[in-house]
Amino acid sequence: TYNWNFNNGNTSTLPTPPNQTYSSPGTYLISLTATSASNCTSTSSQTVTVNPNHTITAGANQPVCVNVAMTNITMTLGGGATGATSSGLPPGVSSSVSGGVVTISGTPTAAGTYNYTITTTGNACTVATTTGTIIVVSIPTPTITTVPPTCAANGTASVSNYNPSFTYTFSPTGPTIGAGGAISGMTPGTNYTLIAGNGTCNSIASAQFNIAAQLTTPATPTITVIPPTCSANGSASI
Repeated sequence: TYNWNFNNGNTSTLPTPPNQTYSSPGTYLISLTATSASNCTSTSSQTVTVNPNHTITAGANQPVCVNVAMTNITMTLGGGATGATSSGLPPGVSSSVSGGVVTISGTPTAAGTYNYTITTTGNACTVATTTGTIIVVSIPTPTITTVPPTCAANGTASVSNYNPSFTYTFSPTGPTIGAGGAISGMTPGTNYTLIAGNGTCNSIASAQFNIAAQLTTPATPTITVIPPTCSANGSASI
């Protein structure tokens, strides 16, 4: 007869017992006692080491601005994990491992929604993965359209890609933007730039723009008329 003790709560009397599962890593002593028909016994033991599976803490979601350094995202490795690989990160963003910590960092250079995955490396046991989403926001640079002045009014300017959900900041300050993107309060001849923002991210400053002052209206002509004479027609002059 055979008596197996696997030190995981399981025993067996089969000559070839089933594979065993251990719920915790560690060192376990497995013993086998064989008893013959004449009641003689022999015992043998073997030590086995159970390595830990990989673990990693959860990834995080983060909205970030294009061309602005993001706040680092960190995850802690555990168990048999000693390193990690990454996929799905935005351009300009990468992952690194130091001291058992995975760090995602960098400056994203392209807008979009990026679903990333971190996969552990290390011993030959079961790997762990974690996921997250980085949303890279890009605010369009304001596009300015100007209209030349007339004899009745100064030139005008407006934001052709105006978005009412954005806030707009002029440099120098003074002008404001109304419905439809019409700009008011500009001083003719002064160069301005404009930045759009959503409260978190800002656009690149627009190209410089200005408006010209109202055109000068010519003075009303004054006509002098000379009556005709017996020898000539009348005449007129300005």
